[in-house]
Amino acid sequence: MKLSGWMFAAVVAVFVLGSCLSLHAQTELTLLSPNPITEPLDKLVANFQAKTGIHVKVTYGTGVSTKNTVASGQALDVSCLAAQPWSPGFDWPSV
Repeated sequence: MKLSGWMFAAVVAVFVLGSCLSLHAQTELTLLSPNPITEPLDKLVANFQAKTGIHVKVTYGTGVSTKNTVASGQALDVSCLAAQPWSPGFDWPSV
């Protein structure tokens, strides 16, 4: 089964948020995400908050702005980054 880009990001977000269930002292979780996955991520966050009682503060940005935020060292508790498309002969700058 092949996952589309937003579906893959949603699956990753579920895994990351699910792995945070062991957070005991933290009552708020900050999440940085690109805009294209707003709708599925909002549903995931609502379910996570209902299940755990941990408030999630989501910050949405463009793919470039989220990458730049992480690259500058300002990553949040959870940062979802869009995968860069790969093209033969093109070297993407590393983060």
